[in-house]
Amino acid sequence: MPKGIGKLRSLQTLTMFVVGQKNSGYGIRELELRNLLGGKLEIHDLEYVENKNDAEGANLKLKPNLYRLELNWSKDCDKDGKDLLEGLQPHINVKILSVKYYRGVSFPKWMMRSSSLPNMVEISLRHCNKCEHLPALGQLPSLKVLKVLEMKAVKALGREFYTDGTLSGAERVTPAFPSLRIFILVNLPNLEKWLEPESVSFSCLENLSIENCPKLTSLPTEFPSLQEIRLLNINSLIVEKLAERTLTSLTYLLIGGCPELKYLPRRLLQNNKVLRKLQVRKFPKFQAFRSNNEDPEPVSTSSLESLEIVGCPLLSDFPDIRGLNSLRSLAISDCENWDSLTVELQCSCTLEELIIGGFSEKLRSFPFPDVRQLVFLQRLLIKGWSMQTVIPEQLEHFTKLKELTISDFPDLVSLPNSLGNLESLQILEIKSCKVLMSLPSKEIMSRLRALKKLRIIDCPRLKDRCSKNTGDEWYKVAHILDLLYD
Repeated sequence: MPKGIGKLRSLQTLTMFVVGQKNSGYGIRELELRNLLGGKLEIHDLEYVENKNDAEGANLKLKPNLYRLELNWSKDCDKDGKDLLEGLQPHINVKILSVKYYRGVSFPKWMMRSSSLPNMVEISLRHCNKCEHLPALGQLPSLKVLKVLEMKAVKALGREFYTDGTLSGAERVTPAFPSLRIFILVNLPNLEKWLEPESVSFSCLENLSIENCPKLTSLPTEFPSLQEIRLLNINSLIVEKLAERTLTSLTYLLIGGCPELKYLPRRLLQNNKVLRKLQVRKFPKFQAFRSNNEDPEPVSTSSLESLEIVGCPLLSDFPDIRGLNSLRSLAISDCENWDSLTVELQCSCTLEELIIGGFSEKLRSFPFPDVRQLVFLQRLLIKGWSMQTVIPEQLEHFTKLKELTISDFPDLVSLPNSLGNLESLQILEIKSCKVLMSLPSKEIMSRLRALKKLRIIDCPRLKDRCSKNTGDEWYKVAHILDLLYD
Protein backbone atom coordinates (compact mmCIF):
# COMPACT_ATOMS: atom_id res chain seq x y z
CA MET A 1 0.00 0.00 0.00
CA PRO A 2 1.11 3.60 -0.48
CA LYS A 3 2.23 4.95 2.89
CA GLY A 4 0.02 7.45 4.67
CA ILE A 5 -3.43 6.78 3.16
CA GLY A 6 -4.81 8.48 6.27
CA LYS A 7 -3.56 11.87 5.04
CA LEU A 8 -5.94 11.82 2.05
CA ARG A 9 -8.76 13.54 3.88
CA SER A 10 -11.16 13.77 0.93
CA LEU A 11 -10.71 10.17 -0.19
CA GLN A 12 -14.01 8.64 -1.32
CA THR A 13 -12.95 5.49 -3.18
CA LEU A 14 -10.49 2.90 -1.82
CA THR A 15 -11.35 -0.60 -3.01
CA MET A 16 -8.53 -2.36 -1.11
CA PHE A 17 -6.50 -1.70 2.04
CA VAL A 18 -3.68 -4.05 3.09
CA VAL A 19 -2.89 -3.73 6.79
CA GLY A 20 0.76 -3.25 7.75
CA GLN A 21 2.64 -2.62 10.96
CA LYS A 22 1.12 -0.26 13.51
CA ASN A 23 2.44 3.35 13.64
CA SER A 24 4.25 2.98 10.34
CA GLY A 25 1.73 4.68 8.08
CA TYR A 26 0.29 1.29 7.09
CA GLY A 27 -1.82 0.44 10.16
CA ILE A 28 -5.57 0.04 10.07
CA ARG A 29 -6.01 3.36 11.88
CA GLU A 30 -5.13 5.01 8.57
CA LEU A 31 -8.85 4.48 7.84
CA GLU A 32 -9.96 6.27 11.00
CA LEU A 33 -10.91 9.64 9.51
CA ARG A 34 -11.75 8.40 6.02
CA ASN A 35 -15.51 8.50 6.65
CA LEU A 36 -16.27 9.63 3.09
CA LEU A 37 -15.22 6.23 1.75
CA GLY A 38 -17.97 4.64 -0.30
CA GLY A 39 -18.71 1.65 -2.49
CA LYS A 40 -16.55 -1.44 -1.91
CA LEU A 41 -13.71 -1.86 0.58
CA GLU A 42 -11.54 -4.97 0.98
CA ILE A 43 -9.31 -5.12 4.06
CA HIS A 44 -6.51 -7.72 3.94
CA ASP A 45 -3.93 -9.08 6.41
CA LEU A 46 -6.05 -8.36 9.48
CA GLU A 47 -3.65 -10.41 11.61
CA TYR A 48 -1.49 -7.28 11.75
CA VAL A 49 -4.16 -5.49 13.78
CA GLU A 50 -2.88 -5.80 17.34
CA ASN A 51 -6.03 -5.44 19.42
CA LYS A 52 -9.71 -4.57 19.50
CA ASN A 53 -9.01 -0.89 20.12
CA ASP A 54 -7.04 -0.63 16.91
CA ALA A 55 -9.81 -2.44 15.04
CA GLU A 56 -12.37 -0.01 16.42
CA GLY A 57 -10.01 2.77 15.42
CA ALA A 58 -10.78 2.08 11.77
CA ASN A 59 -14.23 3.58 12.47
CA LEU A 60 -16.07 1.29 10.06
CA LYS A 61 -19.28 2.06 11.96
CA LEU A 62 -18.95 5.70 10.86
CA LYS A 63 -18.67 5.09 7.13
CA PRO A 64 -22.28 5.28 5.85
CA ASN A 65 -21.39 5.25 2.15
CA LEU A 66 -19.83 1.77 2.16
CA TYR A 67 -22.15 -0.83 0.68
CA ARG A 68 -19.71 -3.78 0.44
CA LEU A 69 -17.11 -4.80 3.04
CA GLU A 70 -14.66 -7.72 2.81
CA LEU A 71 -12.66 -8.68 5.91
CA ASN A 72 -9.74 -11.00 5.17
CA TRP A 73 -7.08 -12.64 7.29
CA SER A 74 -4.13 -14.35 5.61
CA LYS A 75 -4.47 -18.00 4.69
CA ASP A 76 -1.74 -19.12 7.08
CA CYS A 77 -2.78 -16.93 10.00
CA ASP A 78 -3.31 -18.78 13.31
CA LYS A 79 -4.50 -15.87 15.48
CA ASP A 80 -7.96 -16.15 17.03
CA GLY A 81 -9.18 -12.77 15.80
CA LYS A 82 -12.52 -12.72 17.64
CA ASP A 83 -11.87 -9.43 19.46
CA LEU A 84 -10.70 -7.87 16.22
CA LEU A 85 -13.83 -8.90 14.35
CA GLU A 86 -15.89 -7.54 17.22
CA GLY A 87 -14.23 -4.16 16.67
CA LEU A 88 -14.78 -4.18 12.90
CA GLN A 89 -18.52 -3.77 13.05
CA PRO A 90 -19.64 -1.95 9.88
CA HIS A 91 -22.16 0.84 9.43
CA ILE A 92 -25.80 -0.25 9.30
CA ASN A 93 -25.91 0.74 5.61
CA VAL A 94 -23.56 -2.05 4.51
CA LYS A 95 -25.41 -4.52 2.27
CA ILE A 96 -22.72 -7.09 1.37
CA LEU A 97 -20.30 -8.63 3.89
CA SER A 98 -17.56 -11.20 3.35
CA VAL A 99 -15.38 -12.78 6.06
CA LYS A 100 -12.46 -14.98 4.97
CA TYR A 101 -9.84 -17.00 6.92
CA TYR A 102 -11.20 -15.83 10.28
CA ARG A 103 -9.78 -18.12 13.02
CA GLY A 104 -12.13 -17.44 15.92
CA VAL A 105 -14.33 -20.25 17.28
CA SER A 106 -17.43 -18.04 17.25
CA PHE A 107 -18.71 -14.88 15.61
CA PRO A 108 -19.37 -11.50 17.24
CA LYS A 109 -22.84 -10.48 18.41
CA TRP A 110 -23.20 -7.72 15.84
CA MET A 111 -23.41 -10.31 13.06
CA MET A 112 -26.57 -11.74 14.62
CA ARG A 113 -28.57 -8.62 15.48
CA SER A 114 -31.14 -7.15 13.18
CA SER A 115 -30.42 -3.74 14.70
CA SER A 116 -26.74 -3.99 13.72
CA LEU A 117 -27.25 -5.21 10.15
CA PRO A 118 -30.78 -4.15 9.18
CA ASN A 119 -29.89 -3.63 5.51
CA MET A 120 -27.60 -6.61 5.04
CA VAL A 121 -28.51 -8.39 1.77
CA GLU A 122 -25.61 -10.83 1.26
CA ILE A 123 -23.15 -12.59 3.60
CA SER A 124 -20.28 -14.87 2.63
CA LEU A 125 -18.30 -16.87 5.23
CA ARG A 126 -15.28 -18.71 3.84
CA HIS A 127 -12.40 -20.71 5.34
CA CYS A 128 -13.46 -19.95 8.92
CA ASN A 129 -12.20 -23.37 9.92
CA LYS A 130 -12.29 -23.07 13.72
CA CYS A 131 -15.90 -21.92 13.93
CA GLU A 132 -18.08 -24.74 15.23
CA HIS A 133 -21.37 -22.92 14.76
CA LEU A 134 -22.70 -20.43 12.28
CA PRO A 135 -23.96 -17.14 13.68
CA ALA A 136 -27.70 -16.63 14.18
CA LEU A 137 -28.17 -15.03 10.80
CA GLY A 138 -31.82 -16.04 10.74
CA GLN A 139 -32.72 -12.81 12.51
CA LEU A 140 -31.42 -10.50 9.77
CA PRO A 141 -34.55 -9.11 8.09
CA SER A 142 -33.09 -8.20 4.68
CA LEU A 143 -30.68 -11.10 4.11
CA LYS A 144 -31.26 -12.58 0.63
CA VAL A 145 -28.02 -14.44 -0.14
CA LEU A 146 -26.01 -16.61 2.27
CA LYS A 147 -22.82 -18.45 1.22
CA VAL A 148 -21.02 -20.77 3.64
CA LEU A 149 -17.84 -22.20 2.13
CA GLU A 150 -14.92 -24.29 3.39
CA MET A 151 -15.77 -24.52 7.11
CA LYS A 152 -14.37 -27.73 8.54
CA ALA A 153 -15.47 -27.51 12.18
CA VAL A 154 -19.21 -26.98 11.68
CA LYS A 155 -21.13 -30.13 12.62
CA ALA A 156 -24.71 -28.89 12.77
CA LEU A 157 -27.04 -26.10 11.75
CA GLY A 158 -29.13 -25.99 14.89
CA ARG A 159 -31.24 -23.54 16.85
CA GLU A 160 -28.27 -21.21 17.23
CA PHE A 161 -28.42 -20.76 13.45
CA TYR A 162 -31.94 -19.33 13.66
CA THR A 163 -31.76 -17.25 16.86
CA ASP A 164 -29.00 -16.05 19.17
CA GLY A 165 -30.65 -17.59 22.26
CA THR A 166 -31.64 -14.31 23.89
CA LEU A 167 -35.21 -14.48 22.63
CA SER A 168 -37.96 -16.02 24.73
CA GLY A 169 -41.63 -16.88 24.52
CA ALA A 170 -43.36 -15.79 21.32
CA GLU A 171 -40.13 -14.24 20.02
CA ARG A 172 -38.52 -17.68 19.79
CA VAL A 173 -40.95 -18.79 17.10
CA THR A 174 -40.46 -15.69 14.96
CA PRO A 175 -39.87 -16.86 11.37
CA ALA A 176 -36.18 -17.10 10.58
CA PHE A 177 -34.56 -16.05 7.32
CA PRO A 178 -37.70 -14.21 6.18
CA SER A 179 -36.05 -12.77 3.04
CA LEU A 180 -33.43 -15.42 2.17
CA ARG A 181 -33.57 -16.44 -1.49
CA ILE A 182 -30.19 -18.12 -2.13
CA PHE A 183 -28.42 -20.47 0.30
CA ILE A 184 -25.13 -22.12 -0.67
CA LEU A 185 -23.26 -24.71 1.43
CA VAL A 186 -19.95 -25.92 -0.03
CA ASN A 187 -17.18 -28.07 1.49
CA LEU A 188 -18.43 -28.62 5.03
CA PRO A 189 -16.89 -32.10 5.49
CA ASN A 190 -18.13 -32.60 9.07
CA LEU A 191 -21.62 -31.17 8.78
CA GLU A 192 -24.03 -33.91 9.93
CA LYS A 193 -27.34 -32.25 10.76
CA TRP A 194 -29.43 -29.37 9.55
CA LEU A 195 -32.17 -29.21 12.17
CA GLU A 196 -35.77 -28.16 11.70
CA PRO A 197 -36.53 -24.58 12.79
CA GLU A 198 -39.10 -24.04 15.52
CA SER A 199 -41.19 -21.82 13.28
CA VAL A 200 -42.01 -21.49 9.59
CA SER A 201 -38.74 -20.33 8.05
CA PHE A 202 -37.05 -20.05 4.66
CA SER A 203 -40.40 -18.90 3.28
CA CYS A 204 -38.75 -17.10 0.34
CA LEU A 205 -35.89 -19.53 -0.35
CA GLU A 206 -35.69 -20.14 -4.11
CA ASN A 207 -32.20 -21.54 -4.69
CA LEU A 208 -30.49 -24.19 -2.52
CA SER A 209 -27.00 -25.58 -3.28
CA ILE A 210 -25.29 -28.24 -1.16
CA GLU A 211 -21.91 -29.49 -2.35
CA ASN A 212 -19.26 -31.70 -0.75
CA CYS A 213 -21.08 -32.24 2.54
CA PRO A 214 -20.76 -36.05 2.67
CA LYS A 215 -21.91 -36.55 6.29
CA LEU A 216 -25.09 -34.50 6.08
CA THR A 217 -28.12 -36.77 6.58
CA SER A 218 -30.93 -34.43 7.66
CA LEU A 219 -32.43 -31.12 6.61
CA PRO A 220 -35.68 -29.17 7.15
CA THR A 221 -38.84 -30.48 5.57
CA GLU A 222 -40.44 -27.25 4.40
CA PHE A 223 -39.14 -25.07 1.59
CA PRO A 224 -42.38 -23.66 0.18
CA SER A 225 -40.84 -21.45 -2.51
CA LEU A 226 -37.89 -23.57 -3.62
CA GLN A 227 -37.29 -23.40 -7.38
CA GLU A 228 -33.71 -24.62 -7.90
CA ILE A 229 -31.77 -27.36 -6.10
CA ARG A 230 -28.13 -28.37 -6.69
CA LEU A 231 -26.87 -31.41 -4.78
CA LEU A 232 -23.30 -32.51 -5.54
CA ASN A 233 -21.13 -35.07 -3.72
CA ILE A 234 -23.40 -35.53 -0.73
CA ASN A 235 -24.98 -38.42 1.16
CA SER A 236 -27.59 -40.25 -0.92
CA LEU A 237 -30.06 -39.99 1.99
CA ILE A 238 -30.44 -36.27 1.28
CA VAL A 239 -31.26 -36.94 -2.36
CA GLU A 240 -33.78 -39.61 -1.43
CA LYS A 241 -35.49 -37.40 1.15
CA LEU A 242 -35.83 -34.51 -1.24
CA ALA A 243 -37.02 -36.76 -4.06
CA GLU A 244 -39.78 -38.15 -1.83
CA ARG A 245 -41.26 -34.71 -1.25
CA THR A 246 -43.71 -32.88 -3.41
CA LEU A 247 -41.86 -29.71 -4.31
CA THR A 248 -44.61 -27.94 -6.16
CA SER A 249 -42.48 -24.93 -7.15
CA LEU A 250 -39.29 -26.76 -8.24
CA THR A 251 -38.18 -25.90 -11.78
CA TYR A 252 -34.52 -27.05 -11.78
CA LEU A 253 -32.86 -30.06 -10.14
CA LEU A 254 -29.18 -30.97 -10.42
CA ILE A 255 -27.88 -34.01 -8.57
CA GLY A 256 -24.53 -35.69 -8.91
CA GLY A 257 -21.67 -37.50 -7.28
CA CYS A 258 -23.67 -39.45 -4.71
CA PRO A 259 -21.60 -42.64 -4.47
CA GLU A 260 -24.27 -45.06 -3.19
CA LEU A 261 -27.42 -43.92 -4.97
CA LYS A 262 -28.81 -46.56 -7.35
CA TYR A 263 -32.28 -45.29 -8.23
CA LEU A 264 -34.23 -42.09 -8.61
CA PRO A 265 -38.01 -42.00 -8.44
CA ARG A 266 -39.71 -42.07 -11.78
CA ARG A 267 -42.11 -39.39 -10.64
CA LEU A 268 -39.36 -36.82 -11.21
CA LEU A 269 -40.28 -37.35 -14.86
CA GLN A 270 -43.80 -38.73 -14.70
CA ASN A 271 -46.59 -36.15 -14.79
CA ASN A 272 -44.43 -33.42 -13.30
CA LYS A 273 -46.11 -30.17 -14.24
CA VAL A 274 -43.48 -27.75 -12.90
CA LEU A 275 -39.96 -29.16 -13.33
CA ARG A 276 -38.22 -27.63 -16.34
CA LYS A 277 -34.67 -28.96 -16.10
CA LEU A 278 -33.28 -32.20 -14.63
CA GLN A 279 -29.57 -33.04 -14.57
CA VAL A 280 -28.11 -36.32 -13.26
CA ARG A 281 -24.30 -36.36 -13.26
CA LYS A 282 -21.54 -38.76 -12.21
CA PHE A 283 -23.44 -41.37 -10.25
CA PRO A 284 -21.14 -44.41 -10.13
CA LYS A 285 -23.98 -46.79 -9.11
CA PHE A 286 -27.06 -45.17 -10.65
CA GLN A 287 -29.04 -47.74 -12.65
CA ALA A 288 -32.49 -46.42 -13.48
CA PHE A 289 -35.52 -44.30 -12.73
CA ARG A 290 -37.60 -46.71 -10.67
CA SER A 291 -41.39 -46.84 -10.52
CA ASN A 292 -43.74 -48.66 -8.16
CA ASN A 293 -45.62 -49.82 -11.22
CA GLU A 294 -44.09 -52.96 -12.70
CA ASP A 295 -45.18 -52.05 -16.22
CA PRO A 296 -45.01 -48.25 -16.42
CA GLU A 297 -46.48 -46.34 -19.31
CA PRO A 298 -44.37 -43.86 -21.30
CA VAL A 299 -43.42 -40.77 -19.36
CA SER A 300 -45.84 -37.92 -19.86
CA THR A 301 -45.45 -34.36 -18.69
CA SER A 302 -45.95 -30.95 -20.18
CA SER A 303 -43.14 -29.12 -18.39
CA LEU A 304 -39.69 -30.79 -18.72
CA GLU A 305 -37.58 -28.90 -21.26
CA SER A 306 -34.08 -30.23 -20.54
CA LEU A 307 -32.96 -33.71 -19.42
CA GLU A 308 -29.31 -34.67 -18.84
CA ILE A 309 -27.93 -38.08 -17.84
CA VAL A 310 -24.11 -37.95 -17.86
CA GLY A 311 -21.39 -40.09 -16.31
CA CYS A 312 -23.51 -42.97 -15.00
CA PRO A 313 -21.52 -46.09 -15.94
CA LEU A 314 -24.07 -48.60 -14.56
CA LEU A 315 -27.12 -47.06 -16.22
CA SER A 316 -28.95 -49.94 -17.86
CA ASP A 317 -32.51 -48.73 -18.24
CA PHE A 318 -34.13 -45.52 -19.36
CA PRO A 319 -37.81 -44.65 -19.55
CA ASP A 320 -39.63 -44.12 -22.80
CA ILE A 321 -39.66 -40.33 -23.07
CA ARG A 322 -41.85 -39.86 -26.12
CA GLY A 323 -44.43 -38.15 -23.92
CA LEU A 324 -42.12 -35.28 -23.05
CA ASN A 325 -43.76 -32.92 -25.48
CA SER A 326 -41.91 -29.85 -24.18
CA LEU A 327 -38.42 -31.39 -24.27
CA ARG A 328 -35.93 -29.11 -26.05
CA SER A 329 -32.59 -30.50 -24.87
CA LEU A 330 -31.53 -34.11 -24.21
CA ALA A 331 -28.06 -35.27 -23.10
CA ILE A 332 -27.16 -38.94 -22.65
CA SER A 333 -23.41 -39.55 -22.54
CA ASP A 334 -20.61 -41.41 -20.77
CA CYS A 335 -22.88 -44.27 -19.72
CA GLU A 336 -20.49 -47.10 -20.50
CA ASN A 337 -22.87 -49.92 -19.56
CA TRP A 338 -25.61 -48.86 -21.93
CA ASP A 339 -25.66 -51.17 -24.92
CA SER A 340 -29.29 -51.10 -26.11
CA LEU A 341 -30.65 -47.70 -26.98
CA THR A 342 -32.90 -48.02 -30.01
CA VAL A 343 -36.21 -48.33 -28.15
CA GLU A 344 -35.38 -46.01 -25.29
CA LEU A 345 -34.47 -43.11 -27.56
CA GLN A 346 -37.84 -42.69 -29.16
CA CYS A 347 -37.79 -38.95 -28.57
CA SER A 348 -40.22 -36.13 -28.88
CA CYS A 349 -40.00 -34.23 -32.15
CA THR A 350 -39.54 -30.97 -30.20
CA LEU A 351 -35.81 -31.57 -29.58
CA GLU A 352 -33.52 -28.69 -30.53
CA GLU A 353 -30.34 -29.93 -28.82
CA LEU A 354 -29.00 -33.49 -28.52
CA ILE A 355 -25.81 -34.68 -26.77
CA ILE A 356 -25.21 -38.39 -27.20
CA GLY A 357 -22.37 -40.91 -27.01
CA GLY A 358 -19.75 -42.57 -24.85
CA PHE A 359 -21.54 -45.93 -24.55
CA SER A 360 -20.69 -49.61 -24.09
CA GLU A 361 -18.02 -51.25 -26.22
CA LYS A 362 -20.62 -53.92 -27.02
CA LEU A 363 -22.46 -51.31 -29.05
CA ARG A 364 -20.85 -51.50 -32.49
CA SER A 365 -23.05 -48.96 -34.30
CA PHE A 366 -23.95 -45.47 -33.20
CA PRO A 367 -27.50 -45.27 -31.82
CA PHE A 368 -29.71 -42.45 -32.99
CA PRO A 369 -33.38 -41.68 -32.61
CA ASP A 370 -35.36 -41.78 -35.82
CA VAL A 371 -34.13 -38.73 -37.72
CA ARG A 372 -37.73 -38.06 -38.77
CA GLN A 373 -38.38 -37.19 -35.12
CA LEU A 374 -35.63 -34.58 -35.05
CA VAL A 375 -36.90 -32.10 -37.59
CA PHE A 376 -36.17 -29.11 -35.31
CA LEU A 377 -32.71 -30.22 -34.16
CA GLN A 378 -30.23 -27.30 -34.27
CA ARG A 379 -27.39 -28.33 -31.93
CA LEU A 380 -25.79 -31.78 -31.91
CA LEU A 381 -22.83 -33.20 -30.00
CA ILE A 382 -21.83 -36.76 -30.82
CA LYS A 383 -19.27 -38.44 -28.60
CA GLY A 384 -17.51 -41.61 -29.70
CA TRP A 385 -15.95 -44.53 -27.85
CA SER A 386 -13.33 -47.15 -28.55
CA MET A 387 -15.44 -49.19 -30.99
CA GLN A 388 -16.39 -46.21 -33.15
CA THR A 389 -14.18 -45.61 -36.17
CA VAL A 390 -16.65 -43.72 -38.37
CA ILE A 391 -19.12 -40.88 -38.01
CA PRO A 392 -22.75 -42.12 -37.82
CA GLU A 393 -24.28 -42.10 -41.29
CA GLN A 394 -27.54 -40.56 -40.02
CA LEU A 395 -25.69 -37.27 -39.63
CA GLU A 396 -26.24 -36.36 -43.29
CA HIS A 397 -30.00 -36.06 -42.73
CA PHE A 398 -29.78 -33.18 -40.24
CA THR A 399 -30.00 -30.50 -42.89
CA LYS A 400 -31.26 -27.82 -40.46
CA LEU A 401 -28.43 -28.32 -37.99
CA LYS A 402 -26.65 -25.08 -36.99
CA GLU A 403 -24.05 -26.35 -34.50
CA LEU A 404 -22.16 -29.66 -34.60
CA THR A 405 -19.52 -31.03 -32.22
CA ILE A 406 -17.67 -34.26 -33.01
CA SER A 407 -15.78 -35.46 -29.93
CA ASP A 408 -13.70 -38.39 -28.67
CA PHE A 409 -13.47 -40.66 -31.71
CA PRO A 410 -10.09 -42.26 -30.95
CA ASP A 411 -9.67 -44.08 -34.31
CA LEU A 412 -11.39 -41.64 -36.65
CA VAL A 413 -9.03 -40.81 -39.56
CA SER A 414 -11.20 -38.66 -41.86
CA LEU A 415 -14.56 -36.94 -41.96
CA PRO A 416 -17.11 -38.13 -44.54
CA ASN A 417 -18.17 -36.11 -47.57
CA SER A 418 -21.77 -36.46 -46.39
CA LEU A 419 -20.95 -33.59 -44.05
CA GLY A 420 -21.60 -31.35 -47.03
CA ASN A 421 -25.37 -31.95 -46.69
CA LEU A 422 -25.43 -29.77 -43.56
CA GLU A 423 -26.03 -26.60 -45.52
CA SER A 424 -27.33 -24.67 -42.47
CA LEU A 425 -24.28 -25.46 -40.33
CA GLN A 426 -22.76 -22.34 -38.74
CA ILE A 427 -20.42 -23.77 -36.07
CA LEU A 428 -18.31 -26.93 -36.39
CA GLU A 429 -16.19 -28.14 -33.47
CA ILE A 430 -13.90 -31.17 -33.59
CA LYS A 431 -12.45 -32.32 -30.25
CA SER A 432 -10.15 -35.07 -28.99
CA CYS A 433 -9.87 -37.03 -32.23
CA LYS A 434 -6.18 -37.85 -31.91
CA VAL A 435 -5.54 -39.51 -35.27
CA LEU A 436 -7.94 -37.48 -37.40
CA MET A 437 -6.03 -36.20 -40.42
CA SER A 438 -8.49 -35.11 -43.06
CA LEU A 439 -11.56 -32.94 -43.55
CA PRO A 440 -13.96 -33.57 -46.43
CA SER A 441 -12.85 -32.37 -49.87
CA LYS A 442 -12.55 -28.67 -50.71
CA GLU A 443 -15.67 -28.94 -52.86
CA ILE A 444 -17.65 -30.35 -49.91
CA MET A 445 -16.31 -27.77 -47.46
CA SER A 446 -17.27 -25.01 -49.93
CA ARG A 447 -20.86 -26.27 -49.83
CA LEU A 448 -21.02 -25.31 -46.16
CA ARG A 449 -21.79 -21.71 -47.08
CA ALA A 450 -23.25 -20.85 -43.66
CA LEU A 451 -20.17 -22.09 -41.74
CA LYS A 452 -18.71 -19.19 -39.74
CA LYS A 453 -16.70 -20.91 -36.99
CA LEU A 454 -14.41 -23.93 -37.02
CA ARG A 455 -12.86 -25.19 -33.78
CA ILE A 456 -10.15 -27.88 -33.84
CA ILE A 457 -9.30 -28.83 -30.25
CA ASP A 458 -6.92 -31.57 -29.12
CA CYS A 459 -6.62 -33.00 -32.62
CA PRO A 460 -2.84 -32.68 -33.15
CA ARG A 461 -2.60 -34.18 -36.64
CA LEU A 462 -5.52 -32.26 -38.08
CA LYS A 463 -4.27 -29.07 -36.44
CA ASP A 464 -0.91 -29.40 -38.22
CA ARG A 465 -2.52 -30.16 -41.56
CA CYS A 466 -4.85 -27.12 -41.26
CA SER A 467 -2.10 -24.69 -40.24
CA LYS A 468 -2.30 -21.39 -42.06
CA ASN A 469 -0.51 -21.38 -45.41
CA THR A 470 1.72 -24.37 -44.56
CA GLY A 471 -0.71 -27.22 -43.82
CA ASP A 472 -1.82 -29.67 -46.50
CA GLU A 473 -5.48 -29.00 -45.62
CA TRP A 474 -5.27 -25.22 -45.26
CA TYR A 475 -6.83 -24.64 -48.68
CA LYS A 476 -10.01 -26.35 -47.43
CA VAL A 477 -10.57 -23.95 -44.52
CA ALA A 478 -8.98 -20.68 -45.66
CA HIS A 479 -12.38 -19.19 -46.49
CA ILE A 480 -13.73 -19.67 -42.94
CA LEU A 481 -13.61 -16.36 -41.03
CA ASP A 482 -13.35 -17.65 -37.45
CA LEU A 483 -10.78 -20.41 -36.96
CA LEU A 484 -9.43 -21.71 -33.65
CA TYR A 485 -6.77 -24.37 -33.10
CA ASP A 486 -5.96 -25.60 -29.60
